[in-house]
Amino acid sequence: MNNRFRPGFADSVSHLTQTGICAIDVADSGFDEVVARAWKAATSAYLHGYYSTLAQHELLARVDRERGEDIDISYYVNDRRDQGNPPGAPPTDDEIRAALPLTTLGWGRKLDTYDGTFNLHVDSVPDAIEFAIWADTGHFAPDVIQACARELEAVTVGAALDPRARTGIRS
Repeated sequence: MNNRFRPGFADSVSHLTQTGICAIDVADSGFDEVVARAWKAATSAYLHGYYSTLAQHELLARVDRERGEDIDISYYVNDRRDQGNPPGAPPTDDEIRAALPLTTLGWGRKLDTYDGTFNLHVDSVPDAIEFAIWADTGHFAPDVIQACARELEAVTVGAALDPRARTGIRS
C-alpha cells in the first residue's frame, strides 16, 4: 500500500505498507482487458488496504484452525521495469517467434528464508523482459514453479501476438 490516499501520511518517509487482497476475473477475457481489471483492482486494494495487522494475524489463525490448514501464502508482483526510458518500437510478430528459442530458465540461489511465498519480479533487460520468480518450495514444488514460468511466457507471447485473444479460462 502507499500513502497517496491518506493526507495525514503525506509527509511520512517511512514504510507504510500492508498486503491487500486483489481479485481479478479473467474468465474468457482478452489480455488487455485483464490488465485493465488488474490495475483497477490493485488501485482499489491500495485505497482500502489500511487495517490492523494484529487483527489480520488473529483472523488468519482462526481460519487456519477452522479449516485445519495453513493458508498463510502471499503473492507479490514487483514490476521493476525502467519507467524513465520508453521502449523502442515493439517487435514484429516474426521477431517474437524468432526469439522464443532463446528463452532460458534457470534456478538461482537458494535462501533459507525469504519474505513471502511467491514473488514475481519483472525487469527490463536489453532487448527483452525478464521474469524472476522467487517461490517457497515448501509451498510450491519446483516443477509447479517451472510450469508457472512457462505459462507466464505463453500468455505474454500470446497476448503480444494477438492482444484480442481470449484467455481461454472459463468461470
